[in-house]
Amino acid sequence: MTSAFQVSGADRLKTTLQAAGVELGDLEAAHKRAGDAILAATRPRTPVRTGRLVSSLATTVTTTGVQVYAGAPYAVYVHAANPFLIDAAKSVEPAVLGFYADAAQAAVDEVAGA
Repeated sequence: MTSAFQVSGADRLKTTLQAAGVELGDLEAAHKRAGDAILAATRPRTPVRTGRLVSSLATTVTTTGVQVYAGAPYAVYVHAANPFLIDAAKSVEPAVLGFYADAAQAAVDEVAGA
């Protein structure tokens, strides 16, 4: 005995899954939110003598991630003694993870069909 069935909505499922994949491949908005949160947490933790170090704090957002850094030439030495960037990143880790979870959930929420 042979049975046949038809899946309704398979084309829509395929299209929305592909769109979700594209959306998950472009997380620049989440990277920017993460960088902004880390930068905001870093500023008050940054040692200040002249203000040059704190004014050199910056972020660079790419399609693959974000860098938060201090551009002052002596930043690495100050950071070795007082890891203010790492401490700041750790302090906002739950929020940063939430930014990526929100982005993933938004992409998944758009999947429809079958």
